[in-house]
Amino acid sequence: MSIWTGLADIAFKNYFVDANGIKTRVLEAGTGEPLILLHGTGGHIEAYARNIRGLSETFPCDLH
Repeated sequence: MSIWTGLADIAFKNYFVDANGIKTRVLEAGTGEPLILLHGTGGHIEAYARNIRGLSETFPCDLH
């Protein structure tokens, strides 16, 4: 399953920000006090695909 199939029925925003000169992709889902998930070098948003639904029910998730 792709991340996009898993998010098909969840409200989210997907956009890019400049992080000190590095184009960085962000995915936001949920409401309330934010929970920011950061992957390591060479990682990607899709690594959190299975966590987004459950976490976004309690926290707004900002994935970078």
